[in-house]
Amino acid sequence: MEIAVPHFLVQWKFNSISFDNMRRNPLDRYTTSVKLAEAFKGSVISIYNRLGEYDGLGIFTFPDLIHATAHSVHAMSTGGFVRHDCELLLSSSEYKLALLMSHDTTVDYVPPNKQSGD
Repeated sequence: MEIAVPHFLVQWKFNSISFDNMRRNPLDRYTTSVKLAEAFKGSVISIYNRLGEYDGLGIFTFPDLIHATAHSVHAMSTGGFVRHDCELLLSSSEYKLALLMSHDTTVDYVPPNKQSGD
């Protein structure tokens, strides 16, 4: 089975200065987002603006978690964001493989809520 190029959910929240600047000078930020993703060997699948906990979200591809993390770190370092979160997305077949791996693995792991004090 071939593993697909990793997809990531990226969500961001602009700080008040960035948001006010965009309000005064409305621009389509899609091209800027593509340029940033490409700098880290990524691509943009889709981008959406929204109201709520985050100001926007996008689905991106990156070669690996390191490139995706570098993308978010770089965005945060600009000072224009309050948050810039990045999460790896799994396809249903990838998730099934993870479930099977978990099922087929035995380990003596005791969760903290069931661990007695020593």
